[in-house]
This record gives sequence, C-alpha cells and structure tokens, in this order.
Amino acid sequence: MKKKVGILTAPDLAKKLADKYYETLPSLLSSQFDSSIEWEVEVIKDSITGAAKNFIDLYTNTESYAKENNWSYVINLTDLPILDEKKVIAADINKKSKTILLSVSAFGWGSIRKRVERAILYAMKEVYYLSNDNNQQGNEYNNKYYSQNAFPSKRLQRKTVYIEDTDSYHIRYLIFPSFIGKLQLVSGMVSVNKPLNMMKTLTSSLALSFTTGAFGLIFTTLWQLSYIFSELRLLSLSFASIFAMLIWIILAHQLWDIPAGKGEKHISKLYNFTTLITLFISVSIYYITLFILFLITCLTILPADFVGKTIGTSGPADFIQYIEIAWLTASIATVAGAVGVGLTNEKLVKESTFSYRQQSRYENIVNKKSEK
Repeated sequence: MKKKVGILTAPDLAKKLADKYYETLPSLLSSQFDSSIEWEVEVIKDSITGAAKNFIDLYTNTESYAKENNWSYVINLTDLPILDEKKVIAADINKKSKTILLSVSAFGWGSIRKRVERAILYAMKEVYYLSNDNNQQGNEYNNKYYSQNAFPSKRLQRKTVYIEDTDSYHIRYLIFPSFIGKLQLVSGMVSVNKPLNMMKTLTSSLALSFTTGAFGLIFTTLWQLSYIFSELRLLSLSFASIFAMLIWIILAHQLWDIPAGKGEKHISKLYNFTTLITLFISVSIYYITLFILFLITCLTILPADFVGKTIGTSGPADFIQYIEIAWLTASIATVAGAVGVGLTNEKLVKESTFSYRQQSRYENIVNKKSEK
C-alpha cells in the first residue's frame, strides 16, 4: 500500500526545512506505522502558504493540491504566525480533510529542525488515528508528546473547535500560558527575519560610520569628553544612538506596518514588534562591530603617554581610557552612519520584515494569475 504526503511550504526557512524532510520523513513514518505502508513525500513551494492573511485560506488552497496530486495527507508548513484570538497556535489539524497546519515561527529561536520534524511526525500520528477510528489513543499519545518534546515551552493546551468556514472540527495545540507563547512566537519570527542578513545590508553604512569616527579620533576634544563622561552617560549615549539609527531605518525604508482594517490591528502590532526586535539586534551588532574597530584603531595610532597627558591623568592612558574613547566614538559614528542607511539595498532591508515578505508573495501570486 502506498500513501503520499504532500508538504505545501512557504518560501525561505519553511522551504529549507521541508527539503530536509523530503529524505528523512518516509523512513520515520515507516517506523511509526504499519510496515506494509510505503510512504512517499512530495514538497511544493507555494507563495500563498506564506502570504495568506487568514489561515483558513491555507485550507482552501490545500484542497486543490490534494486532488491534483493524489495526496493522502497534506501538511501546510508556514512561517506566518497563527493565532486563536490572542493565543498562539502551534499546530492546527483539520479533522475533515485531515490536513495539518504548522507554524514554524511558533517553535521559537534556534535550531528547530528536529522539533518541527517531531511535530510533523506526531501530528501525522494523530491524523492517522483519526483515519482509523482510534482517536482516543492518538489524543493521549500526542498530548503527552507535544507537552514534553516538540516545543521549548512545555505546556500546551489541546483544544477542539468548530470552524464554520471549513465546515469542520479542528484540533488545536495552543501554547500556554499565552504570554510565554507570544514571547516564543516573537523569538521565532525574529529568527525567520534573519537579523544577521539585515546586518549585511548595512555594510556601506558601516564603512561611512567608521570613516567618520576614525577622522574624529584625531581630535583631542573627543578624548577629553570620554574621560569626563560617566559610564552611565556613555551607556545612555549608546542606547540613544542605537535607537536613533533604528528609527531612521524604519522611516527611511517605510518598514512600519499599517493595518488595513480593525481585524488586522493585532497582527500588525506583532509584525511591528518583531521588526523592532530584529532591527535592534542588527543595529546592536553594527554598534559592537564599530566599537571593536575603533578600539583596535585607538590602541594602534594613539600613544598612551600623549593621551594621558591630554586628558589630565597622572601617567599614560590605560586600557579603560582607550575603551571609553572607542565607546564614545562608536556612539557618535552610529548616529552619523544613519545617513548611510539610504545607500543600502532597500529590497534586502525590507525582506527582513514579515509584512514586506508577505506582500511580495501576495503580489507574486497575483502576477502569476494575470500571466495565465
């Protein structure tokens, strides 16, 4: 007996995960089910899986794929957040169509390949039990599994709800408590945004900041100010410069998501908060990189005796003084480098935000339809 499992996946991270499961999932399924079943996995990248504004659209989209490809089971693997009111949905199973919906973002930050793989495996087991009138055993097994292995937060609430739009009951796994679920979801969304990739788009701005700061290092006023300022004031300047650049990037590239209607306010807030966290991580890395470069430059070109004499110490400047000079210079240069953000690749910057990627995927769908 042969059974086909179709994985509809959003582009980017979800697609990379699905490609890995293409080879490993058949053997895993064989080890869990009747050995007489031959499992075949098919992966299709579909833009709507990463662009649907309502997760119900994913189930509507799934039906045509299942019929066309003769799939016995369907898994929607999306990077979009899925919410039940304000609770985070980690997994949703349509009991009527036996379709599984998993949100990669709900699995949190870090290495998630194994966790998603296990979630797929045990969601498949629940669907299998549904198909074989053994739902009670499947429920007990899966509820225990999800709670102990699949997710970093080890408390999940299993819930069965009727969805009128799909004319079906759905089994949902909600991360509980909701506060932990949202933190986990945001960390997963930030991971999908790839802050390090955004940092790569700021290289031209980094060069401008370093050039500006390196020139400023030759002025003794900068040395004296760094010596006079307290650590608290230097720290305040650091955060002020980071947030100044962060706000400038949002304004320069129009990264703030504006909800189209009242029903989208909550999701827009989630997107915007994720954008802020992503940018904060990227700009912080940017700032630290500048600090290290300036510290090396200070140690290389500024004589300790001359620096100590200029700032009024009793002897040569020590390592702490060099750190303070580099610290203040990094703050000033970060603000100056914000101007250079306009020189970066705008598309690459925007691709590090959920709202832009979702809109791009939606436009891609519309373009494909118009070409037909």
